[in-house]
Amino acid sequence: MKNVQEIRADIEKLYKEIDLLEEKIISIQSNCNHEFKGDTYYQTCVLCKKVRPLYF
Repeated sequence: MKNVQEIRADIEKLYKEIDLLEEKIISIQSNCNHEFKGDTYYQTCVLCKKVRPLYF
């Protein structure tokens, strides 16, 4: 069984991996030729899943 320090270290590694994946998403979405589809409240790009709100 892992101790608290090992669990926290695992959590920190996962946070870093999430940060890297979020950076990849931003890169993909910024280089996408968006094709938005949706309704009157929001649209989602069918290629990269970026959401564009239309109503606040």
